[in-house]
Amino acid sequence: YQGHLNERCVTIAEALEQGGYKTYMVGKWHIGEEEGSRPRDRGFDKFYGVPKGGGIYFHPFLIDRDVYLNDKKIEHFPEDYYSTEAFNRYATRFISEHADSDTPFFLYVAHIAPHFPLQAPQDVINKYKKQYRQNFQKFREQRYSRMKERDILPDEVSLSPPDQSVKDWDQLTTEEKDTAALKMATYAAQIDLMDKGIGKIIDKLKEI
Repeated sequence: YQGHLNERCVTIAEALEQGGYKTYMVGKWHIGEEEGSRPRDRGFDKFYGVPKGGGIYFHPFLIDRDVYLNDKKIEHFPEDYYSTEAFNRYATRFISEHADSDTPFFLYVAHIAPHFPLQAPQDVINKYKKQYRQNFQKFREQRYSRMKERDILPDEVSLSPPDQSVKDWDQLTTEEKDTAALKMATYAAQIDLMDKGIGKIIDKLKEI
């Protein structure tokens, strides 16, 4: 992996534009951040996101990342900026802006969530804090049983053995339990916000 796409490959956007499609992208690119390698250089008509890679949620970011709208680097962010919500918002915006067009379109949404670092708004984390204050294995078994009951998993699928590197819940100290519960609650919060945004994207598609 050399960090960018070479000139001997074709992106799906470059292929679809030849068929008359408008193409849009939102989110993490991570295959070329230099000019000439970004999404707009590889077939996408509109782009909102991070050319360099992921690992960012709240602004100011913990690592060196720039956010772009098309070819312009964004310099100012609102105080409550959270990348997952911004990606979903721009995805619905691109759909809305295309609504009156007679041409087909392709939208690629590449969320950073739930990639580390684990970060989410505190109020969403709080929704899940109590839920994860229980035994790891029992929690896995409950989820497995629910998926069986809902016919998500076929009968022949069995629960995989637990990861040997993960201690049994009862062997953890109170502090370790607090840390584990917080990590899982934050991960769940990241999924929550991503999922709600994807729901809004689908609602926008149905609306138009």
